[in-house]
Amino acid sequence: MKQDIRKYQRLAKECRVEYCLFKSIATKDGLKESSLSDLSGGGASFYSGENFNNGTQLYLKIYVPGWSHNEGELEQVGDNTAEVMLETIAEVVHIEFHEIKNNYIVGTKFLGKVNK
Repeated sequence: MKQDIRKYQRLAKECRVEYCLFKSIATKDGLKESSLSDLSGGGASFYSGENFNNGTQLYLKIYVPGWSHNEGELEQVGDNTAEVMLETIAEVVHIEFHEIKNNYIVGTKFLGKVNK
């Protein structure tokens, strides 16, 4: 049995995500929209029609409902129309085909955030 060595708890969180290959970040060409399977402090899993190789670097824009920015800090708010966008670079660490959704579940680990 494979031991789970995660540093962060995974949350099953329905969030919208946009993604593309990291090498396309300059133009944000080909951003595709999907939804997350889960989210944690160390990474995220999302649904994709593409079968990425492990090690592929991606640019992710994750839209988290129910959170907002307050003086540079993130805080949870009761308003689900509020939304925080997180931009990050992530690396594919596992991928599996989900037969029911007829899509791949792409598991990633965060490499760093995108600063503006």
